[in-house]
Amino acid sequence: MDTTEDPIAPPQLTDPGPGRTRVEEEAERLYVTVERWACKHMPETDPEEALIRAAAVEHVRYLRCVEADEQALRPRCREAMADWEEKRRHAIRRRAQGLKDDPGGTVAELSESAFGLDWMARHWRTLLGLLQSGRGWRGDDLVTALQLLGRTPRRPHPSDLEGRALWDLAAAACPATVDAAAPPGLTGPAEAAAALRALVADRIARLDALRPDAWDRVEGPDRQAVEASSLVDTSPEGQARHRLRREALRDMTRCLSLIMRLRVERSKMDARHSRSAPPEPASPSLPGRPPASPLPEVPTPRQSPQPTEVVPPAPTTIGQAARASAIAEGASTLPGSTAAELAPPARSARVKFEDAKRLRRSAPGAPRAHDGRTGAPDRRPGSPPLEARRLPDAAATSPRSPDPTRSRPPGDDPSR
Repeated sequence: MDTTEDPIAPPQLTDPGPGRTRVEEEAERLYVTVERWACKHMPETDPEEALIRAAAVEHVRYLRCVEADEQALRPRCREAMADWEEKRRHAIRRRAQGLKDDPGGTVAELSESAFGLDWMARHWRTLLGLLQSGRGWRGDDLVTALQLLGRTPRRPHPSDLEGRALWDLAAAACPATVDAAAPPGLTGPAEAAAALRALVADRIARLDALRPDAWDRVEGPDRQAVEASSLVDTSPEGQARHRLRREALRDMTRCLSLIMRLRVERSKMDARHSRSAPPEPASPSLPGRPPASPLPEVPTPRQSPQPTEVVPPAPTTIGQAARASAIAEGASTLPGSTAAELAPPARSARVKFEDAKRLRRSAPGAPRAHDGRTGAPDRRPGSPPLEARRLPDAAATSPRSPDPTRSRPPGDDPSR
């Protein structure tokens, strides 16, 4: 089975045969497409298979809408081209009516269009057919020939070589064109009739040579524009087909998106199960093969020990200090605890001094002191007042003297 086959391509049906109908062909086409999609995408669950079959059905529906549009556009395009050509020919016929009043201007305008050149060439061929049939020209035929040359219906001036040659040859070959009493037909010399036929044939060849250039300049672009616009069916039936085609394409795309979403979710679940599953046991070694020897351990280089960081002792809180003092005085009344268990660890005198200093600074409500050296307030937290830090005076440091007014015991003479 060829796996490179495109599942989106429409299936190639066999010859329907004389006894098969279009409905049977479409039923076979739908069955073949659905089965091909189901085999190509290989669904693993029932919802996924249902979505694949639904997408295949919408795909067939979309193809039917496209084929219906193409079949409807072929005759519509032909009708549009026929209408455009008829409109152009009608416009040329209306413009050619100005030959009687303005032959020169009308011939110039007709020469710019391929349909105008065709109109003039057709009338020249009619005049040539009259000469070849032996009927000859009459007076109105000569007037038409002069107008097709862009001349007025009178005898041209000798300076007009082409118009004067046509007049002279027509008068020589068919005298009835200029003399009503002359017999009709080609009663003139045969040489004059042959020269007149050659002149008309040369005129027709000129018009045919100008036609391709006029078509490329005017009619060609117009025809392409009309053909392109006819490919868009603006009829109510065409709009209904366009709406059905959009709905089929939208439903097919939605089914394919749901299929991809289901497969992505299933892959995620499989990945989670594979991560949560226990590892598989190691397979036993094959008989006859020696077990693999373990790799020798490489000794790691010895590293010098890192210096330990000295952590200073944590500061003692107020509660710990009070508890330690209570234990020292023997006033601990905590049940189930002894003085040895509640006593703080032994510390040095320096550490004790720093702890007492920190407790004194952190006491709430302590007044701010002034620096004795600078006179500014002492901004250190917990500083004692300035008076408390001053040196005591001499009276305070001298030995206390007896107060003379103090009562003495009886019999104590101060003079003694």
